[in-house]
Amino acid sequence: MKIDPNYESTVLIVVPIHSKEKIKMKVAQIAPGYIEVPPLRGGAVEKHIIYLSEELKRLGLKVDIYARMGKNKQNKLKNTIYLSPPIKKSFLPIKIIDTFRYTFNLVKRLHHKKYDIIHLHGGIAGLIQSILIRKGRDKLVLTIHNPLIFSPNPIKRGLATLMELISASKADAIITVSKTMKELFKRKLKDKIVEYIPNGVHIRSNVEINQNYAKLALGLKGKKVILFVGRMALEKGIHILISALNQIIHQYRQHDVRLVLVGPPGKTFGGRPSKYYKFVMNLIRKYNLNNFVIYLGNVSEKTLRLTYVACDIFVLPSISDAMPMTLLEAMAHGKPVISTWVGGIPDFIEHSKTGILVPPNDPSTLANAIQNILTKKTLAETFSRNAVTEIEEKYSWKKVAIKIYKLYSTLTK
Repeated sequence: MKIDPNYESTVLIVVPIHSKEKIKMKVAQIAPGYIEVPPLRGGAVEKHIIYLSEELKRLGLKVDIYARMGKNKQNKLKNTIYLSPPIKKSFLPIKIIDTFRYTFNLVKRLHHKKYDIIHLHGGIAGLIQSILIRKGRDKLVLTIHNPLIFSPNPIKRGLATLMELISASKADAIITVSKTMKELFKRKLKDKIVEYIPNGVHIRSNVEINQNYAKLALGLKGKKVILFVGRMALEKGIHILISALNQIIHQYRQHDVRLVLVGPPGKTFGGRPSKYYKFVMNLIRKYNLNNFVIYLGNVSEKTLRLTYVACDIFVLPSISDAMPMTLLEAMAHGKPVISTWVGGIPDFIEHSKTGILVPPNDPSTLANAIQNILTKKTLAETFSRNAVTEIEEKYSWKKVAIKIYKLYSTLTK
């Protein structure tokens, strides 16, 4: 198989060329089926599948995406096979039943089409798919995205790890999105190929949207903006950020600071408001921060980008996490980032170089870190430059796709 030599000048992949290899390597990317492809809101795993598939195609592979039908029939991608049942709001037992139905339909389709690689993406859907998909000559690859593997709750952590271990036992190769996760699965599955390949991110130019315009568009002219993007879930530590903001406003007296919260009010996109959401809203009222916090909820991709451009700092105070895409997106937008020493986050944020890491559940240390960046322009600019360089060197989708392509090639020799 030939690769465009101009595709990635810094990486050389030598692949033997035989007459039979004129046929492209065929890959099936399997979406979990909880969120539409392409996603209207959120959907980190679904975006991962889309962007990875685009880059693999540029490398010369034939890639099909399998996904469930969405509500919007006009919102479809090329080279994507949509299967029933359609995605709909439902309780967990119904979601699991629908995942089984989707997987049965998936198995029927895969039986009639031959692929060199079938690539699953973990979670409950990945577990069901790994068990029901019968391997022939197809090689099964599993990417584990599951942040619950790092949960402080031992029951959630144990169940998530067990679920992914069962799925991984069925696969020919396992990809983890954090180094810590790789070490865990390598210990448990010594006879398996386990590779650390991080998430990628699109590197976008902000030339067409400057920060002042973005702030004006969001009604934040002249304000110092702290941004959080994510689900309203306990593991994201939003209550810690609210407590830190209370100190910034009332102790440090930074009255021109505004906190923008972006994300669904529930634990999942499209879900009903969670008890945790209500707790966070009550905490904002308790600290008299109503005038300092703007909750935008679910937003379009255009508005999401505006918030990234507008912010002065991006903060993700996670109690547990794997490799959150939001941190990569903020870094790609050249923003100073603050997060915590948990899960896979220290794998890609180098403390005091590409951002600041603080202990989880520590609002005072978090407030101090935010205050440092808000008041030290040179420090903020250094973090911004280093973050963009780090993204360009390690986390472009081109580089991620090349690593995954090399893994595919190893399996299909």
